[in-house]
Formats: sequence, C-alpha cells, structure tokens
Amino acid sequence: MGSANLNSFYGKVENPYDVDRIAGGSSGGSAASVASNMCDFSIGTDTGGSVRLPASYCNVYGFKPTYGRISRWGVIPYAQTLDTVGILANNVGTIRKVYHALNVYDDKDPTSLPDDTRSEIKETDTTGSLTFGFPVEFLIEELSSEVRQTWTKVISELLRLGHEVRPISIPLLKKALPVYYTLATAEAASNLSRYDGIRYGLNSDKEVESPNDLIVANRSKNFGSEVQRRIILGNYTLSSDSGDHYLKATQIREEICNQFSFWFKNPHVLLSEDTSENAVDLIIAPTSTGVAPKYEDYVSADTENFLSSYVNDVLTVPASLAGLPTISIPINGVGIQLMGQFGDDNLVLNTAETIGKIENIS
Repeated sequence: MGSANLNSFYGKVENPYDVDRIAGGSSGGSAASVASNMCDFSIGTDTGGSVRLPASYCNVYGFKPTYGRISRWGVIPYAQTLDTVGILANNVGTIRKVYHALNVYDDKDPTSLPDDTRSEIKETDTTGSLTFGFPVEFLIEELSSEVRQTWTKVISELLRLGHEVRPISIPLLKKALPVYYTLATAEAASNLSRYDGIRYGLNSDKEVESPNDLIVANRSKNFGSEVQRRIILGNYTLSSDSGDHYLKATQIREEICNQFSFWFKNPHVLLSEDTSENAVDLIIAPTSTGVAPKYEDYVSADTENFLSSYVNDVLTVPASLAGLPTISIPINGVGIQLMGQFGDDNLVLNTAETIGKIENIS
C-alpha cells in the first residue's frame, strides 16, 4: 500500500522514466514493467488511483475501467467497493485490445456487471466534436506550474481542434479524500482480517503461548507499517467509538456519484438523476499535483508527516468513488486524466488516443 511503492517485500520499485524518482503506487511495478519495455502491457489494481498515479509518474498510459467491467476474481481485495482491475501500456491501442478481451461478465465476481446491465449502457458517439468539462475544485494551490501549463496546453489544443471546453463545479470533491480513506481503510481492515498466518498468509513460526499470540506475531511481522496503519485506522472507523463515520462516508459517496452524473450528457445506467443544461461528454483534469517526486524528497516529507503522501490521491480518488472509467495520458512526464460517464469506456479510450497524437503539446 502507499503511493510511492517503497514498501514492497523486494524493496523499492525503480522508475525507468527517471531512476531518481519514485514509481508511484501501488501498481508501480506494473507501470515500471511497461515503461522499461519488459512487456507490451501490464495489469494493476486501481483503488483510489493506484494504476493512474504510477502511470503518470512513469510516463505511460494507465486505464481504470468502469467499476465492475473487469472481473476481480483472484485479486486479493483491498477495498472491494473501490478495487478495479486496470491496464497499463505504452499506447491506447494495446489497452483497447486487452480491455475488450477482459470486458466480460464473470459469475465468480459478485461485483461484476451483469450482461443485462451492460446491454443497457448507452455509449457516446465519437464522430463529431465533444464537450469537455474541467472541475474548478481541481484548481488547487498544490498543482505545480508544470502540471498547470500542461493541463492548459491540452485544453488549448482541444479548442483548436474544434471541441468545446467549459468549467464545471462538483462541490463535494472537497470531501472526496476523507470519504475515500474512511471507506478504504475500513474495508481493508475487514478484508485483511483473514491473513492471520494460519488460514492465509505467512506463518512466523515463532514460539508462542497461545493461538492469539501467534496471530499477533504473524500480523505484526508480515504486514508492513503502512498496511498496519490503515488496518488500525479502519478498525477504529468500524468501532463504536468512531460513531457512524462509515455510514456518513457512504452517504457522501452517493452524493458525489450524483454530482458527477449531473454533468454528463450520457445518462447513468444505474442512476436517474437530472442532467445539467451545460452537460459535457468528458471531464479533463491532471492525474497528479506534480511530476514524480525524488526518492529523498518523498521520504523526507513522509517522515515529517505520513499524511502528506495521502494528498497525492486528491485528483484520482473522485473517479474511484464514482466508479467512472478514467485514463491517465502521458505528456512529457505529466499525466492528464480523462473521465467519462459510468460505462462510457470506449469514449474515454478513443479520446485518449486522439489526445495522445496531438503534436503541439510539449
């Protein structure tokens, strides 16, 4: 767990795009394998940005499909209401081929979208000009000048190509980060409770006086500090001492889904919310607040305050909470996200391929 990929059992993951910088996490290994041309594509899991953030840092494409599109059967769960199998590659064409092979219903996965729901999804026609929205809530102080300039250049090129770009407002984006960490850590604590070294996971073989002591020894030794931190936070969230934080977070998440859906022209297959008169086809935003930080800078900031690393997810978490298809497009070390309506995955992929071919962005 974590957004730097420094917590792997095998040590830190090196970023082939810039070896002095972190690869991003938690699917940084997947991104690094693509960036170093070890493979044509790689699979990762995106809970709150774990495919898109390392894709941005390693300068490759990282696609998070609509929640439920690709089966999670066989994936060790982190947060089951958020986890989405994603695809990383150096081009959209490869991602599209892999996505179409994996985009099928699986009765082994209870969160897999059934065929009747898939058939009801209306996909946007990509033959004409499109309307893009950029959330004003993403214009945060933490955005680096490099990210701001790249975002602006992409928008300028879209306008030059005859598309329309307009500001939109999703007020609850400001609450997305605390909502995400409330839900994700609670679900992680529940999901990882089975890894006691007896039923699942490694056994420390430590001599102890009771089964309870053995479980404590196994979990203390075999879970890293970041995983332990999130389990503790999640168990607190699920305890009576925390009040109804999980319920409140779930309610706000539902409102975030509705606010996103309000801005899309294409109707949501599972919701019946009204659509804005100024609705858009796609939402465009940065993937990260900056380029990949250097190892020493990241470690120093994390040592001073471990919460600083959680802020890296501020731009990727919202799409995860809403289950939206999203791709990070690499533009000279800066990732630009495209988000589509729930189920509108092909529109996201086709448009990302168009943006990736724009020559004037530098």
